[in-house]
Amino acid sequence: MRAPDSSDRGAPTVQRDPSYLQAVMAVYQGEVLGEAMFSQLAATAPTPWLQGLYSTMLQFETETKMRLRPFIHRLGLSVAEDESARAEGLRVARRYEALEPAAWIELFEREIGEYVDRYQALADRAPPEDAGVLEGMAEHERVFLCVVAAMRAGDEAGAVETVARRLAFPLVFAARPTSREH
Repeated sequence: MRAPDSSDRGAPTVQRDPSYLQAVMAVYQGEVLGEAMFSQLAATAPTPWLQGLYSTMLQFETETKMRLRPFIHRLGLSVAEDESARAEGLRVARRYEALEPAAWIELFEREIGEYVDRYQALADRAPPEDAGVLEGMAEHERVFLCVVAAMRAGDEAGAVETVARRLAFPLVFAARPTSREH
């Protein structure tokens, strides 16, 4: 009986540049950060609508992190969550908690735009077999820009639905506002 080799464990068969692998890990740990951030925001939300929005965004981050794990594993990287990413997410949440809605939207839009640009640049330089996953991560962040657009328009239900319709396991809330109710 032979010993299992790396191909038996789903390890990578192609060498990747260390800076590329580091950038991919930053994408994964970014989901850990986002998960911690939205969990904290959901716990301290001042209104039921914001609690629902943040909870839905938390679910989106959790499901996305779950979908990334096979990709991370295929590259031979650890799926362990970095506690510093979680701590950074809590720090970011505290910063957002202190903001008025207009300032929250401005900051979130700017920061998410940076993630979109970073993830798209990574997808553009990725090997073909990795590009689709990383394109999906840029698209994942673009969803949050759609949330911002709905919030700017005063469309509370649209903000939640923008994310909820992309969930494999959507959260159900007792009373969701419709697009016409505010």
